[in-house]
Order: sequence, then structure tokens, then C-alpha cells
Amino acid sequence: MSKRRNYDEGTHGNQLRGVLCVLVGAISWGFSGACGQFLFSHYNINTAWLSCMRMLVTGVILTIAYIIRERKAAFDIFKSTRDFFGIILFAIFGVGLCQYAYLEAIHHTNAGIATALQYLAPVMVLIISCVRRLRPPKFREIVAVLLAVGGTFLIATHGNIHQMSISKEGLKWGLLAAFGFCMYTLLPERMLKKWGSQPVVGYGMLICGVVYSCIVKVWTIPVHLDFHGILAVAAMILIGTMMSFLLFLQGVHDIGPVRASMISSVEPVSATLFSVLWLGTVMTTMDLVGMACILVMVIILSVKE
Repeated sequence: MSKRRNYDEGTHGNQLRGVLCVLVGAISWGFSGACGQFLFSHYNINTAWLSCMRMLVTGVILTIAYIIRERKAAFDIFKSTRDFFGIILFAIFGVGLCQYAYLEAIHHTNAGIATALQYLAPVMVLIISCVRRLRPPKFREIVAVLLAVGGTFLIATHGNIHQMSISKEGLKWGLLAAFGFCMYTLLPERMLKKWGSQPVVGYGMLICGVVYSCIVKVWTIPVHLDFHGILAVAAMILIGTMMSFLLFLQGVHDIGPVRASMISSVEPVSATLFSVLWLGTVMTTMDLVGMACILVMVIILSVKE
């Protein structure tokens, strides 16, 4: 008998622990974005190298932990042809696009704006859901879409339709990061219910890390880091990816996915604070208003009727 369990079912066993886990996890994600900005600013690090290292190390750790825990059932997910190809699609178009595009968005803007743009993903999920179910959007969903569009407009133009306030590359990669996050959410939906988060995300990151590394020949990319650079990479992987993922999983288990999604929307706020207080990034009033619109949009879509 397979030992798989569903690790995503929300419970109410420890509300305080769940809230704290999701909160710290979201702050860690924001810290990860700031670490990426630090590496791009001070070391001109290659985006492909950084995303490959992030996926490879996280994938290896999650996969090894899952294999140790599940032992004989650890590879059952690959016995189903549907799940095998599902993992491959999730790895390439979910994990890979989400990770790479997000780092490129940071490279061309900053951690706060890149994270805010990535959080346009719920609107993309909403639109796809409405099309798939052949239903019109509800009133609150229309409001959420308008907030998302308005927030993106303010960030990209500062209210001036004749001039971009961020580079076209930054906007492009930010929107691609949102689409990648959307695919990251939708592609594994069935597999998450069947297998749980850890094997799906762990195998997805490992597979994508290996494939992307071979495509870009990551071993040929020159990287020059001093102690502080190595520390930033390690923090980005261990704190901003590994720790945040595990804490978020525990939080979802304790308080359920709806409340967890609402609390995790502090990620753009934390990314902005780290970017401003640590790296000295200047954020305009229009940037903050635009980010607030996107944040409110996330909260609206997270609340069940």
C-alpha cells in the first residue's frame, strides 16, 4: 500500500503556530528577493546560474528528505504516465519560468516591484478559471481585476501614459513571472491533492534545475563571489527558498490554504522593506500606491464568499 498522504489539508490544531509560520515564510520569501537584488547590484551575477543553483539545491534537499521519509513509496509518483509528464510540465513551465522570470524582473527593477508584479498571478488564474468554466466573473472579481490593472499601470507609468517609469524589460519579465507563478499554481493542482506538496515541488525543482543547467551549460558560466556574495546565495537558497517553503507548508496544514494565502500577501511588503531599508532602493508614492492596489487585489481574491 502506498504511504502517500495529503499534506495540504488545512487543520485548526495550532492557529498561532500556523499564522506565525506563514508570516515568517512570507517574510523569508521577500528576503529572498532582496538577496537577489543585492547579488545583481554588487556582483552582476548571471540570472541563469542563480536560478539553476536555487532550484538544484532546494530540489536536492526536498527530494532527499522525502525519500528518507517515504522510502519504498518515494518514487510511486513516476509510475503513473500522467503524473510523470505532469511533473515534467510543472518543472519546465511552472517552476522554471516562475523562478527565472522573477529573478530577471528583480534584475531589471528591484525586489519590491518584481514581487508585486509577480502577485498579478491570481488575476491570471481567475481569468483562466472563468474561461475553463464558461462563467462570467463575479463583482468582487471584476474589482480585483481593475485593482490589478490599475496597480500595474501606476507601477509601470507613475500615472503618465506617455512615459514608462520602469524599463520595458522589467515589465516584461515581471508579467512573465506572474504567468509562471500562475502555471506554478495550476499545473500541479491534481498532483498536489494526490501526492502532497513536498514530492511535487521537490521533484519539480530538481528536474528543472538539472534540465536548465544542461541547457545553459551552467558549469561554463563565470561567477565571482566573495564571502558576502556566497553568504547571500546561501541565504537566498536556505532561508528564502527552503525555510520559507517548509514554514508555509506547516502554516497551510495548521490554518488552511485560504488564511495562509491572505497572510502570505505580506511578501511584496517585506520585499519592499528589505529593498528600501537594506539596499537603499528609492520607492515613489506611485510605486507604493500601485503595490497597495495589487496587495488589496490578492486579499479580495483570497477571501471566500
